[in-house]
Amino acid sequence: MLQIRTRPLVKGMLSFVLPGLRSSHHAEITGTASSRYCYTVFLRHFSHLARFNGGRLPRVIVELGPGHSLGTALAGVIAGAERCIGLDLQNHTRRADNLRVFDELVALFRARTPVPREIPIATEPADWGFPKALEAGLERALDARRLARIRRDIEAGTGDSVAFEAPWSDRAALEAESVDWLFSNAVMQHVDDVAAVYDHARTWLAPGGFMTHEIDFSSHRLTRHWNGHWAIQPGAWKLIRGARSYLINRHAHAGQLEAMRLHGFTVLEEIRVDRTDGLEPRHFVEPYALMSETDARTHFAFVVCQKPHHAGNGHAD
Repeated sequence: MLQIRTRPLVKGMLSFVLPGLRSSHHAEITGTASSRYCYTVFLRHFSHLARFNGGRLPRVIVELGPGHSLGTALAGVIAGAERCIGLDLQNHTRRADNLRVFDELVALFRARTPVPREIPIATEPADWGFPKALEAGLERALDARRLARIRRDIEAGTGDSVAFEAPWSDRAALEAESVDWLFSNAVMQHVDDVAAVYDHARTWLAPGGFMTHEIDFSSHRLTRHWNGHWAIQPGAWKLIRGARSYLINRHAHAGQLEAMRLHGFTVLEEIRVDRTDGLEPRHFVEPYALMSETDARTHFAFVVCQKPHHAGNGHAD
């Protein structure tokens, strides 16, 4: 029943001997190099966050895995945040793209553009309109001198408003309790050590800080069935993974939630996008055969969670 697609299998096998095939990054997928895509992702995440933080724009924003540009995090700084930081395993961004996306984002904010509906997104925003919560501070945020300072930071690659680190590897990448909001979009399914990321996030976030994550639980076209990655035997999976630095971790939604809670986060909102096609758990291999029917149908999930106000910056035992 299961059909592993030929191309990812061959690439994985060849990656053992060809270093050039050890990246799972797809140069042809340029979503975050689009200003409208970045604007959509930012407003969607913020619209859900705003329901729990009183509509306040966090002061320091961190994006995990920004991809082709820092545009989504830059949208937060344009809207009024003091600083954005991108963390990635590899630097796929280009300065020219960051500058172009920045200029286009400024125009979108100046026009108070609602969430673009032509951009395909898995989970809808809480509000499709331009956020009223951003209106009060937007004139100050869009001051020409302020925007010029941010643009200079982008040109320099770092500064008071913008920072980027790749590769990052441990909790020392950021100061403890220095971040107000950490988010990712279709990234956490690629992280091998999910527990370590949530552990580090607990250290970095200030007490009461927030995380928002959209996670894609599909096979990423490795198999004919959208959830066929849970039916691949360990030996075959080792060949598909090859020597690539990352692929997908095969965690189900319940596993991601458990890791968040284990590291002290309170889940405030959980939105699932289900599919009724695909394989049933009885076709999965262990340990995935034990997952619930709900997890087996979860294609995407969007999660808002919070670090307790009284929490320290220590990591979970």
